[in-house]
Amino acid sequence: MSKKFASLFILGLVLTCGLGARANDLQQAQGAGKALFTSNIVGSTVGQTVAGVQSGTAPWVVSSGTISLFADGTIKGRIRGLVIPGTGVGPVTRVAVSLVSGGSGGMVVATTQSFDLSSDGDARISDRIDLPAGVVAPVLLVRITALNGEDLPAPINYIASSGFGDASQTGTGLESEGTLSGDEF
Repeated sequence: MSKKFASLFILGLVLTCGLGARANDLQQAQGAGKALFTSNIVGSTVGQTVAGVQSGTAPWVVSSGTISLFADGTIKGRIRGLVIPGTGVGPVTRVAVSLVSGGSGGMVVATTQSFDLSSDGDARISDRIDLPAGVVAPVLLVRITALNGEDLPAPINYIASSGFGDASQTGTGLESEGTLSGDEF
């Protein structure tokens, strides 16, 4: 009877540990599906620097676009019409998304793989990055990774970023709104 008891005891332990691990996996998966950050995508304005990364050498606009960062490090986005007005995408054929921690004066902490940018300026972004602990004031930069079909050794200038306002405008979209003074808060 002691062998039977020992066998049942071991089976109970295995089942308990297995179910506990499965419950933990489910909790992690549910947390991973939570968007930590979702934003419109806005085109860049010449002469801007975010986290040491220069904007493109021409203004870029976006017809529409959104991007999200999830708790498990997944970055998903869809961009339509990311172009230089009157020119199109020029030589840019691939882009990646860099996560900045610390806002415009912060630093790039992770970058996705590269994704195709169509001749119409459309791209779908879906990748998972190692999300560092303690990201503050996140910014997502859409950066050039290939010109004329040739991959670059590392991402260069950003041509769009997370932001708010009219996505079809360059910069933040606030230029036509004016600025707020301290007594308007």
